[in-house]
Amino acid sequence: MDGRKEQLSKTIQIKISDLSLPSGSPVTDTQRIEAAVRSTLEGDRYHLSIDTVYDAVFVVDEMGTVLDVNQKAKELFLYSAHELRGRPIRDLLLGFEGPVLFQVVQNVRNGKRVLIEAFGLRKDESTFPSETAVTQIATEGGRPLLCFFVRNVIHHKQAEEALRMAQSRMARAERLEAAGMVAGQIAHDFNNLLTPLLGYPALMRRLLPKDSPILEYLGIMENTAQDMAHLTEQLLCLSRRGRIGQDEVFVLNEAIQQTLLLLRTDMPDGIRVEERLAQDLMPVKGSRDQISRVIHNLCRNAIDAMGEKGVLRVATENVYLEAKTGANSDIKTGEYVRLSVMDTGPGIPDDVKERMFDPFFTTKKNTKRRGSGLGLSIVLGIVKDHNGYVDFETELGKGTTFYVYLPIHREETAEGQYPRGHETILVMDDDALQVELLSQMLRSLGYSVEPCYNGEEAVFKIEHGSIKPDLAILDVLVPGGMDGIEAMRRMRAFVPRLPVLLISGMPQGEEKALRSGEAPFLRKPITIEMLAPAVRAELDALKGGEASAENSRTVLIADDEEPMRKLFALILRSEFPDLQIEQAANGREALSLALLKRPRVIILDCQMPVMDGERAFRELRAQYGKRGWPMPHILFCTGFTLPAFLRGAIEEDPRNGYLPKPIQADVLIEEVSRRLKTS
Repeated sequence: MDGRKEQLSKTIQIKISDLSLPSGSPVTDTQRIEAAVRSTLEGDRYHLSIDTVYDAVFVVDEMGTVLDVNQKAKELFLYSAHELRGRPIRDLLLGFEGPVLFQVVQNVRNGKRVLIEAFGLRKDESTFPSETAVTQIATEGGRPLLCFFVRNVIHHKQAEEALRMAQSRMARAERLEAAGMVAGQIAHDFNNLLTPLLGYPALMRRLLPKDSPILEYLGIMENTAQDMAHLTEQLLCLSRRGRIGQDEVFVLNEAIQQTLLLLRTDMPDGIRVEERLAQDLMPVKGSRDQISRVIHNLCRNAIDAMGEKGVLRVATENVYLEAKTGANSDIKTGEYVRLSVMDTGPGIPDDVKERMFDPFFTTKKNTKRRGSGLGLSIVLGIVKDHNGYVDFETELGKGTTFYVYLPIHREETAEGQYPRGHETILVMDDDALQVELLSQMLRSLGYSVEPCYNGEEAVFKIEHGSIKPDLAILDVLVPGGMDGIEAMRRMRAFVPRLPVLLISGMPQGEEKALRSGEAPFLRKPITIEMLAPAVRAELDALKGGEASAENSRTVLIADDEEPMRKLFALILRSEFPDLQIEQAANGREALSLALLKRPRVIILDCQMPVMDGERAFRELRAQYGKRGWPMPHILFCTGFTLPAFLRGAIEEDPRNGYLPKPIQADVLIEEVSRRLKTS
């Protein structure tokens, strides 16, 4: 038995006599089964009795051996009746060993009823929380037997946990609201009182000689007053719930870089800062100053948690959440800019998690400034004011990551900037807001749009001739309905060669789309900059236009190191000003962009997260083969030994090449130039 099972075995609890049994009246069930079992453990009457019971029923002898079961027991534990008969009950209920069985037998002999709380163990090694009522039944021959009524209570436990979390969030919100009201009242008076404390010392300095010992006392007074001013500023921030104040549209990366620049001035030398900021980050709307305070507080907390040494990683990305998520709050579906602030500190203990967003709660023992316990409560308040969410992940000994989700702000775009058309496009997504958003963008480009909200609706409209689209945009993952890939296949049965763009905001959706290889893929959130050329390219490809061919002046750079991608792009643009350069941070992004953009040359790093260079190359070759496209020129790039498979790819196709790191600028230019000129 592995460690997890041993741990679950220790959670077993036995309750005797007057206790609450699972609903469904096992007392009545026991009497009915006992009447049927008195004559025999076989026969229609007996099995009819136990098979109509809601719970899993086990008839067990006093040695703990299973004699018979009902249909629900087989379904719950994933065994056949033959496999369950003769099996010790301890194999099915973790922790139900000899001493526990002896205790149960003694109590049921004395006419008491027993309730066991334990984890059930299925055939596939999965576990579930269970409640088991145990009573005694007797046969005609006087042989005492035990009847176990086992119920899976995982949904009950989940509901209890959800209720506990909801109550905790409500209590935290109430504490924040109360603290904010008090803080606002106090801060106003504090500011009035602080004005003379900060102003008069400066005047007194002018009247005193430079060698006066009083100057030192004035300095102490000024520093104290400044600390009080800082605390008042924090209190005012806490009280600004629901009042953002400024209404700017800005890109989060700018605020991050400015904040990190200030933090670096007094950051310990042993802390390394890593920035992973998305270059295509979409804007947010609100107060730049307030959001900068959020970034500052999270980064300062991370630095303080690490002490003198560690890694502070700040990242941004556009994300689309297709389902509610979040350990700390139910983050709703939709489009967000996600800020991640990660540290390699000690992690957050369980007893701190529940209180860390409370005003004035702090674990810092030697804080240099007053009011440090307001940091996370202010973060939470500001983010809520921006209709956003705060979430976190932590592991003791490994560090903590805080996530801030801010709604994406979409600005109206000039219609003439992007490729346009007049064709009819079907848009299918289970999210009505996404359907509306895509429809608005497409209509602004001149297209007619047919909205659908699941795969069945899209197929029905085409099958019955109510619409014959020129292109379909289909969501890959549709909970509880026909997904985009299945819908695409059925639609193409009625409209052969129908151009399709697959979309998803989830990695599973992207993986599924790329695996199918039947249509290009766009990752949510989708911008008009992404949508317009992709739609036009697919429509033109069907007509045999230029867009179906390789883009001879496009180079795709795939490397997980952003500085490396930027360097390669600068070098290539210095030599080829008209070059179109695309960038990908991993193999999956590279594969998606390669299918969408059809670049002439791909610079492919071999060691990347999510999907490495070798796997990306294999997938790319398979996907291009399905479409009958000629492969682009691939320059494999690595600081390690080139894998044997990729060495073979270079030997098989001289259009491919190898760029060992570190790469010289002239070598990069020469290798790319030769491939751009090659027919």
